[in-house]
This record gives sequence, structure tokens and C-alpha cells, in this order.
Amino acid sequence: MHPSRSLPDDDRPVEIALARTPIAALLRQSEQDPTRPLRTFVDADGIAETWTAPDLLEQAGRFAAALLDRGVGRGDVVVIGLASSAAAAAALHGCALIGAVPLPFGRPVGRGHLSHWRRDLRDAAAQA
Repeated sequence: MHPSRSLPDDDRPVEIALARTPIAALLRQSEQDPTRPLRTFVDADGIAETWTAPDLLEQAGRFAAALLDRGVGRGDVVVIGLASSAAAAAALHGCALIGAVPLPFGRPVGRGHLSHWRRDLRDAAAQA
């Protein structure tokens, strides 16, 4: 235990706060104000699409399910080669839902670039 903190000696209940994570906040907003606009995305053609928290959770859930179907799990790194977009938001939050680690790039990433990253990561892991 940290030296400046101590537990109470009596039997009073201890208040426990919800985790302050983006997913926890998204779940709270989804329950408390499900119709409130959360984010507006504008695509390359200038078409705007506004999502609520439930919209983002639904899309993130679909992305998370697709990752799980491909064997991705907690702690796995997921390269996201998308510009800032609705799809990128769904991908980032989908990773968070299953505990995967998103590695976002602002543009699509080719296989050659990914092979370079894999080789560098393997070399770094071998030296650790």
C-alpha cells in the first residue's frame, strides 16, 4: 500500500467508483442520454453523419466481433489504417471493447509496411 494512504479501521462501507475509461463513459452516456448526438463525421464527399453513443457502441461491437472471429484477443495489437472517420472511431472503440491494443495510422497501411513492423517488433522482442 502507498505510505500516504491507509484503510479505515472501522466497518464503514467503502465507496467504489466506476472505472473512468472511454468505454465506461460511452456506456453511461448510452444509458443516460441515448439520443444525444455524440460525434458528427464528415466523409470525403462532404456528407455528414451524426452518431449517438448507442450508434458508436453498435458499430464498435460489430468491429469487435469481427476481430474475435479472426482470433484477436486481449493484448493483441490491431493496426488501424484509416483516416479520422466513423470507421476509425468504431475500430478504436471495438479494440477497447475486447482489450486489444489499437495502433492507428492516419492512412491505409500496405502489407509491405506491416511486414517491416512485424520484423522490427520480433527483433525487439528477441532482444528483451
